[in-house]
Amino acid sequence: MRKNLSNLANVINKKVEEKKEEIVEFCRALIKIPSVTGEEGKIQEFVAEHLKKMGLEVKMWDLDISKIKTHPGYVDTGKRYKGRPNVVGICKGEGKGRSLILNGHTDVVTPEPVRKWSHDPWGAEVLKGKIYGRGACDMKGGVTGIIKALQILLELDLELSGDVILEIVVDEEESGNGTLASLLEGYNADAAIFAEPTECKIMTAHRGASFWKIYIEGKGAHAGVMHKGISAIEKAILIYKAIEDLKRVRNERGKSHPLYRNYPVSAPLCIGKLNGGEWPSAVPEECKIEGTVEFLPGEKLEQVREEFEKTIKDAAKKDPWLKEHPPRVEWSGLHLQASQTPSNHPLVETFKKAWTVISREKQEVVGFPAGCDMRIRVLYGNTPSIIFGPGNLSLAHRIDEFIFIDELLSFTKALALGIFLWTNT
Repeated sequence: MRKNLSNLANVINKKVEEKKEEIVEFCRALIKIPSVTGEEGKIQEFVAEHLKKMGLEVKMWDLDISKIKTHPGYVDTGKRYKGRPNVVGICKGEGKGRSLILNGHTDVVTPEPVRKWSHDPWGAEVLKGKIYGRGACDMKGGVTGIIKALQILLELDLELSGDVILEIVVDEEESGNGTLASLLEGYNADAAIFAEPTECKIMTAHRGASFWKIYIEGKGAHAGVMHKGISAIEKAILIYKAIEDLKRVRNERGKSHPLYRNYPVSAPLCIGKLNGGEWPSAVPEECKIEGTVEFLPGEKLEQVREEFEKTIKDAAKKDPWLKEHPPRVEWSGLHLQASQTPSNHPLVETFKKAWTVISREKQEVVGFPAGCDMRIRVLYGNTPSIIFGPGNLSLAHRIDEFIFIDELLSFTKALALGIFLWTNT
């Protein structure tokens, strides 16, 4: 068996190397199509045409909000989905093996501020073994890998016993509604892989997150008689400090989770914005703090929110003004649950083996330091899932985003081998 596996890995390795230029050019083609969330139509059409050429059964459809809006996994972004369809490509197996979903999203965040980029964010420039551009690692590299890995297997005429479903979705960056719509459309499998940027590490869990806003009331006054006013900004600083204290508590607590103990920040609580005042010579009457709280598998969204709100209330009670004028906490924007697949699940073992055979390196199983669509499959589809893809998450959502070509090729090889092993067992 070991010899056969090694031989198969060599065949896949050789084929991917032969197709290197084609794989790179496909990734570049995806990057060159601007697809900021809400504008995915053109890239989805491009992907659908490619999947048809591969001989897959392809379905495209615009998300129907009426079908998903009552689901607990739905996030209302205020945007509509006409002209920005999901794409699913199905490779039918012989019906004997295990099925697998390969999930990728084509939407990306804005490249702004473009003036700070050294490379055209839509140019897909290749330089020193890297492909630059918005979405290179988050996650057009991953989309390239899952499509090309399956294509490699088909071109090698390696028969698959189980079905493989390529699930190329929209609106991951703001909601996860694309993956939710695919699930509710009836697409499911024995397992799923989400090709988010993990530097080809296998990640069996991801964080949850919830966006918050805190409104603090003050009492306005002219600067000349500022003693008659109550600065909302000064009161906001008291709340800010309470949040910082909670951040330290949550981070220390989070380090007890085996998949997150080695992260410098295990459970982030980020203060992203603080705005207050209308005029330089006036005591600010209002102030608003905005941020996000992230949490680990084992914690529930409701419990995290409750702890956060209690922290704000307790801090307010210590100040005479805030006690009489308590801050108001509002939860709005993106919110998502955390999820996890057991680290000893056969899916994990299969792809650990595939990576080790291809790369000759052992796999470290850790947790993904962000949220992603995996929760949809795990929590609502009961689908064992992992996050496994090329690219470094620290490069996502920032200027001069790039992906290493060698890493993209290694991922494609390991994924192709893993697909074959999983669907033929």
